[in-house]
Amino acid sequence: MSRLLIRVAFGLSAATVALADAPDAPDRFLKVPEWAGTLSTKAASSGERTDSDMTLTWSTAIAVDGRFNLKTVYDRRDTKPLSWRGKGEATIRVSGKRTSRYPDEVIVDTYVGDYVDTFEVIISNIDFAAGTYQMAVIRDLWQNQPHQGKAIEHTSVKTNRYGSWTTHSMDPGHSWPDDGGAGFGRESPLPKTRLIINGAMTSNNNDLLSQDGSRWITSWTIRPVGPEFEEPLKAIAGGPYTPERGQTVYLDGLQSTGKIQSFHWKFEPADALQAIRFRAGPGKDGRRVPVVALASIKATLTVSDGKKEDSDSVIIAVTPRDYRTPFVHHAGEKLHPESIPPRQIKGRDLRYAGGENVCALDDYGSPDSVHVLHPAPAGGSWDTRGYTMKQVQDAGGPFDELWYVDTYTVRVEREVLINKYILPGGPPPVRTAEPFYKSNQALGNDVDGYLAAVRRHELLHSELMKNALSADDPGPKIEAIAFEDKPALKLEVDQKIQASENATDRASQDPLPSVGFKGPIAFPDDATDAYHSMEMEI
Repeated sequence: MSRLLIRVAFGLSAATVALADAPDAPDRFLKVPEWAGTLSTKAASSGERTDSDMTLTWSTAIAVDGRFNLKTVYDRRDTKPLSWRGKGEATIRVSGKRTSRYPDEVIVDTYVGDYVDTFEVIISNIDFAAGTYQMAVIRDLWQNQPHQGKAIEHTSVKTNRYGSWTTHSMDPGHSWPDDGGAGFGRESPLPKTRLIINGAMTSNNNDLLSQDGSRWITSWTIRPVGPEFEEPLKAIAGGPYTPERGQTVYLDGLQSTGKIQSFHWKFEPADALQAIRFRAGPGKDGRRVPVVALASIKATLTVSDGKKEDSDSVIIAVTPRDYRTPFVHHAGEKLHPESIPPRQIKGRDLRYAGGENVCALDDYGSPDSVHVLHPAPAGGSWDTRGYTMKQVQDAGGPFDELWYVDTYTVRVEREVLINKYILPGGPPPVRTAEPFYKSNQALGNDVDGYLAAVRRHELLHSELMKNALSADDPGPKIEAIAFEDKPALKLEVDQKIQASENATDRASQDPLPSVGFKGPIAFPDDATDAYHSMEMEI
């Protein structure tokens, strides 16, 4: 999947521009022994595909920001001996989500990568008379690529009727220039005046982020290196940074300019009113630093050349995980495993259940089967059953040592059980009597309307539960909290889940509103086997 996520080419092109108005242009470039450049490229792709038994949806994105240096090279063996060659470093940010939906199972894979890559740049086929050049960005074959280690965080969540399983792994990155090949891009224009070379392009490629292709937006700047061309001291905090809650995001001041001797990062809440706990620690030193983000924060980068300082701030916009509690009502119905025969017993009222709305994930009658939110708690807690907790380890970071909910797998799945004795073809409620359905038909009673009302009544339980859960879903609430103390977090999370369980259960308790059935339905006498009609309302 990592290759699927981040395959990328970098070919540069633009129109040819003549230098008729600048006949001495070649002299400008030949006097420069060294150049420095920056590049930026990004792309995204999304789509959906349906096979015979599976629907696949995906979305992927990549952003590359790099800096490089070039020196003049003459190769007399070439027909055009002058070129500029050098190496660079880029920060790569990738993200992707893939959802595979099968009839009985859903697998959600998410990928997040933030790593450094090295590359080579070659400016060749320089034609001063025509005012053009060709640029190639290729893989650095002479260095060990940092991304070859574990660079992309892969989380896979598989959910079916038996439960939910989450796995984590770290996958290797992929060298983004690889798929562009070592070939040169098309001709690009040199500037008519001055020495700063700016370029930009938009390109389509049908074999990059996905089989449906993607559009790349690319820009670059190349300028001479020397005292007279020295860039001013300027802090650039980078970004955009948009991690999910709990993820590690790397802040990178790569694009900062000047003769920088030190980088320092400080953190503060993005919103002064935000409720989540925050540690105003010492911050972090370094051009590229990792930060574990539990809520949106403001990061300020200060760079120094030993004499002067400059600062720049960026908002790390943290995206909450989708911890809404999923609700599923299974289509169709099942026979009630403990169906009670509908019959009139002398001296007693008629008491039986035409149907029942139950958890679809537990065996009927098991000790933990009576609940709405699944699974049921153990010892009053859903810890390790419906959620797990994790402590942040991020020295100098804004949330160091805080506890938060790492995974949340509580869900609701309901199904309808129907009393087998009231169905067409069902067994007789009393061994020596006629079947229920056949007898009511013979008496002219609306037994089909009665059955439909039983089904609507049981479905109404699910609808009321779903509405109540939507109004009091514990998932988003526990996603927004963090505590210094693990037991305090556990207590708070369990209380929120239990409150939702109680509210959802209350909302669907009998008696429910009428579903519109009213009329006579007959039941057999336990002593005489004769059917007697009574007025029913559901």
